[in-house]
Amino acid sequence: MTAGVYTWNMSDPNDGDGAGTVSQAGIYTALQGGADTYVDEREAAAIIRRAASNAAQLATENRAWVMRAVRYIVGHQGVRQILDLGCGKPQRTNVHQVAQAIDPEARVVYVDNDVPTTGRALLEAPGTIYHHADIADVEEVLAVAATHLDLCQPTALLLGSVMHVVPVDDPAGLIRRYVQALPSGSLLALSHVSNEGGATPAQQEVIRKAYAGRLWVRTFEAIHDLFGGLELVTPGLVDVWSWPHITEVGIPEGGLRVVGGIARI
Repeated sequence: MTAGVYTWNMSDPNDGDGAGTVSQAGIYTALQGGADTYVDEREAAAIIRRAASNAAQLATENRAWVMRAVRYIVGHQGVRQILDLGCGKPQRTNVHQVAQAIDPEARVVYVDNDVPTTGRALLEAPGTIYHHADIADVEEVLAVAATHLDLCQPTALLLGSVMHVVPVDDPAGLIRRYVQALPSGSLLALSHVSNEGGATPAQQEVIRKAYAGRLWVRTFEAIHDLFGGLELVTPGLVDVWSWPHITEVGIPEGGLRVVGGIARI
């Protein structure tokens, strides 16, 4: 096992299309109170909330971080192309809506292997496409992205709370393969669940059993290493609720922690 990585092995992964099943995207949506979920996903989210009292608030805070990251990417850095890996189910507000509210010409490629067919249509708006794939299939994803984005121009690689559910031996290496395909001026935005939120082994076991799939929670240092030495913009890698302006007013401790940051490529 890689230093700084804690593996919670789970089974029964689901492609997101079957009724009465549990998907990672569905649990994440259910934690935020979203209605487009199966009963089993809502029950799993309820179990997780009981095990980690701040889980629902963290899911909401992470989604808010993604939206702020997109505003920074498009509004402050002028990057008009976004490759959203592990986009999850459509939400009330989605990446392309935030980006195109700032620049109507912004383009987004959504990639996931866990979104129901009914949800995919909501992500395929003007200026966007959805591609059903495992993000570990880098060549395939980049080939599809290149049909919609100009990868010779600055592009934002968005990894919002996805790397902790990607079953690869070398997550930093996976990210690096994407980064190497992007030109200077691009950005990497990443958030990730950390094991440093105080969850006990018993809490972790409950969450492990509730989550259908695999989950790799990492130390803060291990998450920082996923950026591969890229320069992080201020304030660096911090709790998602605290980005972009560090504040002492946080969310209640309850066993989980999610950190995020943006780096220049």
